[in-house]
Formats: sequence, structure tokens, C-alpha cells
Amino acid sequence: MRVIFFVAIFFIIGFTFFQIYRQINLYYELRNTYNQLNSQKEVLNKNIEERNDFLSELRNRLAEKGVELNDGEIEQMDLYNFP
Repeated sequence: MRVIFFVAIFFIIGFTFFQIYRQINLYYELRNTYNQLNSQKEVLNKNIEERNDFLSELRNRLAEKGVELNDGEIEQMDLYNFP
């Protein structure tokens, strides 16, 4: 009877340690995934910022030449196109 009791206690303790190890391992895995996704997010935000800067520069250059962008439509102001 004592042997069965010790075997049961051994399995319970082993299972408990296994679950603790599994939770710690999952935490580190999720933290690494989060850091990777965060670095990808920073790269994508940088690309979006570069595109927005390029678009604003393009709009400014077109505005200097008399071409206005209004909600995606081109409105060119010249002598024959009065508002």
C-alpha cells in the first residue's frame, strides 16, 4: 500500500513540475513571438511613414504646378478652368 502511495505522490509531483515547466516555456515562446512581431511592426510603420512622406512631397510638387488633389480626383487650375 505504501508503494502505491509513493508512486501516486511521485506522479502528482512530476505532473506538477511538468505543468510549471510547460507554462514557463510557453511564456518565453510567446515573449519571443511578441518581440518578433513588434520588430516587424516597427519596420512596417517606417515603410508607411516613408510612403506618406513621399505622397505629401508629391502633392506639394503637384500643387506648385497648379494640380490639386481632392479626394483622389485631380483638379487642375489654369486659365480655362475657373472654379
